[in-house]
Amino acid sequence: MGSMVGRSIADFSGKRDGTGAMALIFFFGWAMLAAGTDSVPVAAPPSSSLPLAGVSAGADPSELGKVPNVKRLAEGIPPFRPSAPIAGKEPSPFPAAITLTKALEIAVIRNLDLLTQKSNIEQSRAQLLIAKEFPNPNASLSTAKIGKNSDVGMGNGFFQRSYDSIGSVSQLIELGGKRKWRQLAAKHGLLNAEALFQDAERQLKAAVTKAYVKVLQEDALVAILKESEDTLVKEAKIAKRSLEIGASSESDELQLEIAAERFASDRVIEEANARNARVSLELLLAVKKPAGTIRLADKLGDLGDKLALHRAEAKGERPDVVAAEAMVAQMEANFRLARAGRIPDLTLAPLVEHNPSPPSSTNTVGFGISLPLPIWNQNKGAIALAKAQKEAAELALQKVREMVMSDAVQASATYRATRDKWVNYRDTVVRQSNASLQAVRFAYEKGAKPLVALLDAIRSDNDVRTAQAQAASDNVAATADLQATQPYLKP
Repeated sequence: MGSMVGRSIADFSGKRDGTGAMALIFFFGWAMLAAGTDSVPVAAPPSSSLPLAGVSAGADPSELGKVPNVKRLAEGIPPFRPSAPIAGKEPSPFPAAITLTKALEIAVIRNLDLLTQKSNIEQSRAQLLIAKEFPNPNASLSTAKIGKNSDVGMGNGFFQRSYDSIGSVSQLIELGGKRKWRQLAAKHGLLNAEALFQDAERQLKAAVTKAYVKVLQEDALVAILKESEDTLVKEAKIAKRSLEIGASSESDELQLEIAAERFASDRVIEEANARNARVSLELLLAVKKPAGTIRLADKLGDLGDKLALHRAEAKGERPDVVAAEAMVAQMEANFRLARAGRIPDLTLAPLVEHNPSPPSSTNTVGFGISLPLPIWNQNKGAIALAKAQKEAAELALQKVREMVMSDAVQASATYRATRDKWVNYRDTVVRQSNASLQAVRFAYEKGAKPLVALLDAIRSDNDVRTAQAQAASDNVAATADLQATQPYLKP
């Protein structure tokens, strides 16, 4: 019997139409019945609350043989099942969907990198307070000529003993303008820290905008793939009804199902990408436990126009330029402070001497002056270091200024290109692609176009809408870059 079944299968395996495939399944089931089984073994799906593709959640188990990928089931291979949407399974870190404006406000308040920059401002303020403080005076007391215990001819009190006691107070006096240059360096350091904070805020807003639009783009790709998948599933059902009346072959239905599952597989990947994009956005918003569950309120197609309507006005130079200029001024002050270090500082010390021993048992006062002699160390090393740091700061300032001009020119060119591309896709390409798809679908259902033409049209429309989402995302990102550079250009 086995050889007869083998010959029968071999006879039908050479056929390429739907009859051969159905005959193959028929003989496979007949062989199993002859071996004593009651039914064809169909692999049961793994335990899951998700229905199989093409079967409703409450479908009868007998319908499993009618789901897509009949050959996979007959061979014992579990069918592919797209996962449920990832976002929304867990509670969102915010009570409601947030707009881009709200996301920017949250980031400015909570972002950890920005808070670090703010702490740098406090440190610079503390450095300025240190630079403004005067050195404390030094008090000293010394006692000499301590004699025997019997040497108490004038009394036994401390001031009656024949001790020679000297008390003095010394005060350091900085010369050469050291105090002025130290304070000036600290002031420019504070200005540098404040400018760096503003620049960090500028870059953070651009990063949040790009992360926000990235989430919208991934969501759009998920929706596009789901729509293409649903279109193919719908066509597969039509092909199945056509097969029942003999108007089409089984291969058409299988090809449509395979194409639908390919879109479903891509959709699962995009859902994971969408969640990863949400996690990146939540990190920028300083969410304590980022899980990719944040919900957004803005629409991808409207965000570019919304940003364009809120163009920032010019407010002087860009913060990173201000920071670089403050750094140059700080290094200049440090250089002058190092040069002033060649001038020695004075230490003034008034003193009082108490000597009750006769014959000159009188108190006296004195005055002392001390200063280091600049013989071995003339502060040449500190001067050379400060000079090198000043030159490096000047080069950094020149680089930043050139970068500002370059960023502005590039951002302007990119914005115009991405804007034109987005408008072209929105107003022309997408409409033409949709019209072409509808025409090919109508022709296929009427039998005027082959299945391959329909599949090509669906794939092409999917690619066009994917490119449209990318163009919208690029337009928003370019608008954010333009707003981060263009307002600071001088006319």
